[in-house]
Amino acid sequence: MKRSILVAIALSCILTSCKKKAQGYKDEDTLCQLILKIYKDDQKYRQMMDDPFFDILDSIQKAEGISNKEYRSFSEKKQLAYGEIARAIANKREKKYTKKQEDSLMQLQKVLDIKNTKLLIDIITKRGFPNDLPIV
Repeated sequence: MKRSILVAIALSCILTSCKKKAQGYKDEDTLCQLILKIYKDDQKYRQMMDDPFFDILDSIQKAEGISNKEYRSFSEKKQLAYGEIARAIANKREKKYTKKQEDSLMQLQKVLDIKNTKLLIDIITKRGFPNDLPIV
């Protein structure tokens, strides 16, 4: 009995010290892997339900030889006309999921979002907000 209590105490001490060490986010490689996982989780279920609107709009622009810069210079009325064409095409595409399935996927995504938000807050609290990010 005493031995099992000592083992339990020892295990809890080891787990606690490991947890504290991991929460410090000192190891750059581990932190990068964690951030990459957060990034992937952020899109895990969203990408399954992607609206093809912007891909279609980009395809229309490309087919007509219109650069992004040129498109942005169009009047709002002309941009909306292109948007209406892209939306009409997107709406004709067969949906992958029913509304109920999409709602279920979004509920799963919300759980991940909450977990990731808490994790990012913890990282920023312990390491500070990154201010020397490279501009891509």
